[in-house]
Amino acid sequence: MANEIQSVFNAVWADGPTTAPTQPNKAEIRSVVGGTIQARVDALQAGVDEAKAIAATGRKTLDNVTFRSTSTGALATAFVNGTTHDGRVAATGERFFMDGRTDPKENGIYLVPAAGAPARTTDADTGAELLGATFYVAAGSSSKGKTYTCKNATAPVIGTDAITFALVNEQNTAVPSALDGLRKNANSIATAATIDIDNVTGEYVPLTGDVTVSAVTLGVDRERSLRVDGSPLFKVGALLKGDNDGKDVQMFPGDRVLLRGEAGGVVRFWRQRQLQLVTDDGVDAYRWEDSYGNTLMRIGLDGMFYIGGMQIDPQAIGGDIEFGASPGYTFARLGAKSSMINGIRIDAWPLRSFEIQDLWGHVLWRPNMPAGSASQEPTEIPQPQSLELYLGKYLYAVEGEESTLVVDNILTNRMDAALVQASIFPRTGAAYKARSFVSSTQIKPSDMAGGATLIVRPKSWDAKNASELRLTTRIATLASLTGLAPKILSLTDSIGTYQGLYYQHQAYLDWGVTPTWIGTTPTENNTPSGVTNHFVLDPTYSGECRPGIELADYTNYLTTSLSPVSIGGEAAYLAADTSTKRTFNPLIVIDDGVVDDADLRNGYFINFAAYFSRFGLAAPDMLSLVLCRNDVRRLNTSSAYALIKAELALLIRRWRAYSATKPIIFMLPGTARTPDEDLDWPVEIQAYRALLDLQAQIADSRFHICFAQAFVPNDGSFDLTLASTSPNATTGVITRTIEDGIHPYGYAREEDMRQLAMTGAYALTHI
Repeated sequence: MANEIQSVFNAVWADGPTTAPTQPNKAEIRSVVGGTIQARVDALQAGVDEAKAIAATGRKTLDNVTFRSTSTGALATAFVNGTTHDGRVAATGERFFMDGRTDPKENGIYLVPAAGAPARTTDADTGAELLGATFYVAAGSSSKGKTYTCKNATAPVIGTDAITFALVNEQNTAVPSALDGLRKNANSIATAATIDIDNVTGEYVPLTGDVTVSAVTLGVDRERSLRVDGSPLFKVGALLKGDNDGKDVQMFPGDRVLLRGEAGGVVRFWRQRQLQLVTDDGVDAYRWEDSYGNTLMRIGLDGMFYIGGMQIDPQAIGGDIEFGASPGYTFARLGAKSSMINGIRIDAWPLRSFEIQDLWGHVLWRPNMPAGSASQEPTEIPQPQSLELYLGKYLYAVEGEESTLVVDNILTNRMDAALVQASIFPRTGAAYKARSFVSSTQIKPSDMAGGATLIVRPKSWDAKNASELRLTTRIATLASLTGLAPKILSLTDSIGTYQGLYYQHQAYLDWGVTPTWIGTTPTENNTPSGVTNHFVLDPTYSGECRPGIELADYTNYLTTSLSPVSIGGEAAYLAADTSTKRTFNPLIVIDDGVVDDADLRNGYFINFAAYFSRFGLAAPDMLSLVLCRNDVRRLNTSSAYALIKAELALLIRRWRAYSATKPIIFMLPGTARTPDEDLDWPVEIQAYRALLDLQAQIADSRFHICFAQAFVPNDGSFDLTLASTSPNATTGVITRTIEDGIHPYGYAREEDMRQLAMTGAYALTHI
């Protein structure tokens, strides 16, 4: 812009007329002078901004390209719509990166044409735009996730100069087993008086042999890790220092040694060793030692369990567990009937005076109090902050059907059931009459068309300590159900496998619905051995039924229980027995380079359309999920929420990729009221919270949650011990105890599966 601004001033600020020789034309100052200066300043600022960006990163970032092509075919035909490049079918208008051309001046970034030769993109059709340009490749079997940059030293002349590109970054897609291979060093280090590890590469370098090591060569501030494959002795001295109070350290196979170089040629090392198990050495039956032979835990030949100075006697007092000091003083005893801590006895029967609870509201201790004591009732009874966590917002039902609402199962601590009462109030226009109840009640949601309000409170009324939940009823009419013949895909664990689909099927038949169950693995007529035949259910139904499986197994987040069915292996899979099929996951396929990375789990993703096609299955009308009971048992309160929410969101996304409208129903099955299952409640609360938050987040009106826990009887409808006992002398009743609180049979399982079927009935009639 040499002299441009000066010339404008000379022209506009020329001498004026004789009447006003020093006054220029103000309009010209504004339009000509001002406009010229502003235009040049804007151009200068743009250049400064670009220079700053290049100075900061060394590159200019362009929009992503969809794929990379190394084709040397004719420009006029090789890149048109429908051609395949790097495993990706090109579509008209997509940006792509042309590289490796026979004539390198043709390399660059182009748009896929419908026909004919491609044109360069407008942001990369000059040499100045290409110089230092960097871009990301979004898809393709070999180039997906990679970043390239133009490596020309000067701006190339388009159509004249060769244009070259270089790979500057790529995603690390190696799975853990592959990373293990990358960590290994191909060359082992043999033990010697002096070993040189300064220039070795890799992680956990193998150290072989049994020779004493007295010196190590390693540069200052450098660190190396060795994996000991022999039994060398590390001899501590002026230049080799260890972590054993100046003593030499005997290494053993499997040990890891971390070494760090220090000034003056000194190398310091730390041995990393797992606990060593010593068995039956004449002193202890089992003993666990640390790296230097110090005993941490032991089980003596006398059957006592020792941790430090504490002695635990698992045989004391008929199976109770005692904690005491080694001399024999007992300071705590835990028993089935009663427990003692430092002389204070705690009876198992709670007499409701005051109580000690853990963080989740489980009662740990209620000491004995005299009858009639003023302190007999607790001043506050812990309640969930929201009953919505256990009951949801909706009551799903079929016209005329009744449900059993169990208060015990919608409390944070189910032992508080004896201390509370509940009331349910229908809203305006409902045929149902308001009632109060303790423990449980029968409700008919179809008589509460306007919804209802449920209140749970202490028997001694305390308004600030009550929980209230407004419920909306969702009713499927019999007229809308009669004649339906839906196809249903059920993904489930053992609870659906053992009788679950049977009870759902029977419920649908009662309402005039004839369902067909889709899947590759059948249910089982499973029943406890020795129980009367009325528990045997026939026939079996198809689904994806895998006992012991978690939600995260189906999404392939967990890979230890299920393996993918390889392409071409469908016939062998279908011909396999049920036990073998249950070790495979037929829902997943390998990354195709097109699916969003967020939907990938360990290189695979759920593809429902491919699943139906590969295994010859009819397309279902609804997805039914009976899952997460095993997730709850494995996870803890800090991990359950995030994992269950993320994996269920993924499964729903993959179903929506298959169908935008077909409904999804979900149920986390209920459990019995046993001490073991009560311990899972804090985790289960997180699971329910994840379900509700996900439902609100995705706002999918066709995703329905059945909160079965509130409708499951907590009594002996569950698995019972099989051995018969003599009838009670007074009642004549044979009493058995709950053996398995997770797998109920008979009425308990029928109740929660019927509740799920009612949810499905509503979903099928409100698409």
